[in-house]
Amino acid sequence: METWDSSSSSWTAQAWDDDATDCSTWRRNKRSCWDLQDKMATDWSQSKWEPSCQEDTQVFHASARREQRQLAAVRFVVRSSLRDTEDARFGSALRRLRVVGGCEALGDWDPHLGRDLFKEADQWTSLLVEIPAGGQFSFCLVRLGDPPNISELHPRKAQEQRQLEWGPKIWVTVPAGRDIIELTLASAWCSELQSVVASPRWRHIVWSPAGLSTCLESQPEGGQRCYTFESSDGVVIEFCLYVPPGFRSTCTPLPLLVYMHAMHGRLDGDVNLFHACEGPPWLLGDNSGGNALCPRLLREGFVVLIPQCPRDDSRPHGSGIWLRKGWFETSTYMPDVEAGLVALIDGLARHGRIDQNFVVLAGSSMGGYGSLELASRRPGLFKACVPVAAHYEFDLDLLVKRLTEDQKLPLWFFHAFEDSLCPFERISTLVQKLKARSQAEVRFTAFSDTWSTT
Repeated sequence: METWDSSSSSWTAQAWDDDATDCSTWRRNKRSCWDLQDKMATDWSQSKWEPSCQEDTQVFHASARREQRQLAAVRFVVRSSLRDTEDARFGSALRRLRVVGGCEALGDWDPHLGRDLFKEADQWTSLLVEIPAGGQFSFCLVRLGDPPNISELHPRKAQEQRQLEWGPKIWVTVPAGRDIIELTLASAWCSELQSVVASPRWRHIVWSPAGLSTCLESQPEGGQRCYTFESSDGVVIEFCLYVPPGFRSTCTPLPLLVYMHAMHGRLDGDVNLFHACEGPPWLLGDNSGGNALCPRLLREGFVVLIPQCPRDDSRPHGSGIWLRKGWFETSTYMPDVEAGLVALIDGLARHGRIDQNFVVLAGSSMGGYGSLELASRRPGLFKACVPVAAHYEFDLDLLVKRLTEDQKLPLWFFHAFEDSLCPFERISTLVQKLKARSQAEVRFTAFSDTWSTT
C-alpha cells in the first residue's frame, strides 16, 4: 500500500515513476480521493481506464455535493516547466495545449473538440468553461503537434496530420454556484491537481470600462491576452486584446482595430485564431509562425481587439454567426449581442491612450458580414470598415441605405474572383451600389486566389 511522504510531497511506493520529478506519470492505473481537510490522499483502488486516454486517473473533490444539472464555470491553469518548452516528440517547443474531457464543453473525449489553453508568461490558462456541476467529470491535457502548414489546410486535413499526446486522466467534482473554480496543475506533464480554488466572478470577468482600462494597463506590452466580458444585459463575449510596445508611454492616443473572425474560428477551438487562421491573432503571435509576416504598422501602431463570436447551441458544436441566432437566411437578429459588442468597443475606446475617433472595423468571411452589419447599425462609431471575403445574404439595398444615409464611412473591400463560399458577384454588386450612393471613399481590391481551394 502506498504512503504519502509529506517532506518530499511525493508517493514513496513503487507505483511512482522515479524518473519523473514533476509528478508526471503513474506506472499503473490508480484512482485516488483527495481529502481537503488534511491534504492527504486515501482510499486507493483499481479503476478502469477509458481508451481515449493513456495512463492514470485521479479524483479531486473540490467540495461537498451540490445540486446536479447546474453549470459551474471553471478555469484551467497549468504552470509552465522546462519540459513544457522542450517537447522532444514534436521536435520543437510546446505550442498548443488542450483540455479534453467527459462533458460536452470539453468535446466528450473528441480531441479535436476540446478547449485550447493560452500561454501567458509562465503559465497556460483557459477561458471560462461551463461544465455540469455537482457531479464528477474527467479531463486530460492533450499536447498538440500541428503540421507546419496548418493555416493552408482544410480543418479535416489538419486533424488527420496532427500529432496528439495524451496526459493522465483526472477526475474532478466541482460545486454549483456563482463562484469561478480554478483548477491548477503543476505542469503540462503532471498527473495530479495542485490546487482547486473558488473565487468570485468579478475577479475573472470584465464588467465595465474601468475593468477594461485595467486590462490595458496591466497586460504586458507587445503581447496578447484573452479575457471574458459581460455586458449589462448579461451577454458574455470572450475577447483577445493586443497592446503594442510603448503603449503606456505614448503621448499620442493610438487607433483601435476591431477584427471579427470567420465562421468556426475560435480563440480556444480547433480552428484556432492563433494557429490556424491568417488573421491578426496569428500575425501578432510569437509562437505560430505569423510573427515574421506581421506588418510593422499593425504590430506597433494599433491596439487590437478580437472578440469571439458568442456560441449558438442550436448549431453544430455551438458555432455561432455574428449578431444572429440560427443559420443566415432563417436566423434571428440579436440586438443584445450588438449592444454587448458596442459596450466592449466603447469601453476600450474610452481609455485615454486610445483615440475614440479612430476605431477601425475589419472582418473576414462571416466576420466580413459582421463588420458590415455592425457598421451599418451604428453610424458614426467607426472611422473605416474593411470587409475581407465578406459573406452577405440579406437585403443589399437596406444595407447600402444604412451604410450611407447617416454616415460618411470609408469602406475597402477585398475579395477573390474564385471564392466559392462567399460569392464574388454579390459583393461586386454591393460595391457598385455603395459607390453610387456613398459620400465617402469606397475601394474594391479584387484578386485571383493562387493557393486556396475555396
